[in-house]
Amino acid sequence: MKVKRKFITWGAFFLFALSMFLYALPLSYLFSWFGNTDKARDTFHRIICNYFRFFAKHIPSVNVVVNGVEQDTFSKPAIIISNHQSHLDLLCLLMLTPRMVALTNNWVWKNPFYGKVIRYAQFYPVSDGLEQNTQRLKELVKRGYSVLVFPEGTRSANCQILPFHQGAFYFANQLQVDILPVMLHGPGKVLPKSDFTLYPGTMRIEIGKRVPYNSTQFGTTTKEQAKKWRHHYQQQYNQLSHECE
Repeated sequence: MKVKRKFITWGAFFLFALSMFLYALPLSYLFSWFGNTDKARDTFHRIICNYFRFFAKHIPSVNVVVNGVEQDTFSKPAIIISNHQSHLDLLCLLMLTPRMVALTNNWVWKNPFYGKVIRYAQFYPVSDGLEQNTQRLKELVKRGYSVLVFPEGTRSANCQILPFHQGAFYFANQLQVDILPVMLHGPGKVLPKSDFTLYPGTMRIEIGKRVPYNSTQFGTTTKEQAKKWRHHYQQQYNQLSHECE
C-alpha cells in the first residue's frame, strides 16, 4: 500500500510540476513582460485561483470541503490567519478567492521552481520585516486584496497548534482591517510534513467570523492577541478533530 501511495504521490507531483512549466510559469513571464500593471496582476490572480481549484479537486482519493463561505466573505480586505500543517495549505487557501496574497518564507519566495509565480503575484517574504511589508501591503489592501499570514510561522509536524507570532495582528492594526480566521483540518494527514506521501482523506477548510482590528475580544496588545488567538485555535481544532472522528 505504501509503495502504491508513493507512486500516486510522485505521479501527482509530476503533473503539478509539468503544469507549472507549461502553464503557470509561462503565464507569469508573459504577464510580467507585456502586462506589468495592476489590471494584469488581477487577471493573473484569477487564473492562478482557478488553477489551484482544479488541482484541489483532482488530488487522488482526497475530498475538499469548504464551510463558512458567504457571498460577502472576501468582499473587503482582511488579514486572513490560518493554522499551518502541510505543503497543501496554500493550495487550500489560495483557491478560495483571487483577491488574496500571502506572506511567505524566504525559501518559497526564492524557489527556482515557482518563485517567479510567487513574486509576480506580489507575495512578499516575512524576512523583509514588519515595516517594509506594511508599506507594500497598504497598496494591495487599497486594491481590495486580503493578506494571508500563518501566525505559527512554520508547519506543525503533528498538526497541533504551535505558538503564534505577533506579525499578523500587527498588520491588522497598522492596516486597520478585520482579522478573518480560517481553520484547516486534514491537509497535515493527507500530506504530512515528515512524510512526502499523499494519503486518502478529507481536507476541511472552515472559515470563521471576521473580528474587527480594534476589537478587544482577543486582547488589546499584539502579544495578548497572539496568545488568545492561539488558544482559540486550539479549542476549535480539538473540537473539529472530535467531530471528524
